[in-house]
Amino acid sequence: MLKCKEVSHIVAEDLDLGFWGRLQLKMHLLMCVHCRRYTDQIRRLGLGARRQLDETPTGEQAKRMEDCILDRICPHGPGDHGGPNP
Repeated sequence: MLKCKEVSHIVAEDLDLGFWGRLQLKMHLLMCVHCRRYTDQIRRLGLGARRQLDETPTGEQAKRMEDCILDRICPHGPGDHGGPNP
């Protein structure tokens, strides 16, 4: 029987398993709710990443996204590093 640590490694690395490996993984996932949730989260992350890659932003969209990210990182403008002002 696979351990949770082994399952998380297999799922995260998307390792190619043989018949017995896949069977052991499926058996573990049937019994372990935590690994089932983790596997589902990794699957959803992969789907979301693929969807984002398929939706490449235009130049204007990319600029707005960049501005939004910079506003969140440096809400007080350029040169704001989050520390006290000298």
